[in-house]
Amino acid sequence: VRTALVAVDRTMEGDAIYTSETLIKAEHDVLRMAQAGRGRWHGVPPASVEIALTKDTLLSAEQRDAIAHALNDDAIVAIEGPPGAGKSHMTAALRVIAKAAGLSLRVTSVSWQATHVVRRDAGVAPARASALAPLLVALERGQHVLTAQDIVIVDEAGMSGLLEIAALARHCVTAGAKLILLGDTRQLQPVSAGAPMRALTRLIGHGALHTIRRQEMDWMRQASMDLAAGRASAAIDSYDMAGAIAMHSGRDKTLAEAAKHYLEPVLGY
Repeated sequence: VRTALVAVDRTMEGDAIYTSETLIKAEHDVLRMAQAGRGRWHGVPPASVEIALTKDTLLSAEQRDAIAHALNDDAIVAIEGPPGAGKSHMTAALRVIAKAAGLSLRVTSVSWQATHVVRRDAGVAPARASALAPLLVALERGQHVLTAQDIVIVDEAGMSGLLEIAALARHCVTAGAKLILLGDTRQLQPVSAGAPMRALTRLIGHGALHTIRRQEMDWMRQASMDLAAGRASAAIDSYDMAGAIAMHSGRDKTLAEAAKHYLEPVLGY
């Protein structure tokens, strides 16, 4: 099978950047489905979402806003958030709201490890969780069937490839299910071709989580937010001012000290 290549851009050195007609069509399909799905999903009444959010006092204001965006009336939505920004707590709250409305969550991600983490944190049953590739195989074979009562969450969606997201979106649209892409487009890019979450956020916008919650100290949270935003120098300066950067001379000495500090909490020396 011959696939036509299309020049879509140029590098800084002037070399042409190519993609295939197949990928162009897949991206157009995803964007078209997202655009056509705006205002077409009515799984949870906005009033029910608002009432549920007021009852969860552990949610921050931006988490509430992100959940409200995730459960809006669009069939396909995106939520951006760096690691440690509270996406897991947000997903658990989504499950509670969905259950109250007679809906159920299905979670997936590019890897089994990431899928296990989001499944555990959200309290989703193992049967409702699968890595993305086997989920798509099961859907194609009819071993899993989506319905209008499903909310499908793709965690680490910024690392999901175009063809996979396009296929999942088609299944969701056909079934009337909600598709929520949850991730960070500034992290690792997809291994396979395309960057569907980035393209979707440019077209339909996104909810956002900004505040890092995982670290205990303010300077650590700020440094993590600086790294997420590409401000590496500011983050390194914060660690340096806190005395958290050590300088050693030579490769062997550096590796030995790194191993020592890594093992200290385990071996107690």
